Amino acid sequence: MADHTYRIRYSVKPGEFAKADIPAGDGGCDAILVASIVRSSEGSVSYAFLSRDGETGSPLSVVEQFKAWSMLAHELAEDPELSERKRAIARDAFERVRAIVLGGRG
Repeated sequence: MADHTYRIRYSVKPGEFAKADIPAGDGGCDAILVASIVRSSEGSVSYAFLSRDGETGSPLSVVEQFKAWSMLAHELAEDPELSERKRAIARDAFERVRAIVLGGRG
């Protein structure tokens, strides 16, 4: 993929930024988890995950990644673009995690 033409460029810049310092069209957050997807001309797909905690500069802990994954499952469970079967799988994953988390609070 040395000659691959990418369609999105991204960078993560840790630091402290006031909302007024963030250019229009850019975003700001305290931590980030990104799925980088590269599609080759031959049809293969490559996925890489990037995470960064803005406070520590380290990758997100697996606990934070798990929380983000469970929230993604919740979003997918509600998305009408997915088939009912896929929404049910996502809903089941989210509900199982929710039950475990809530059960651990008692």
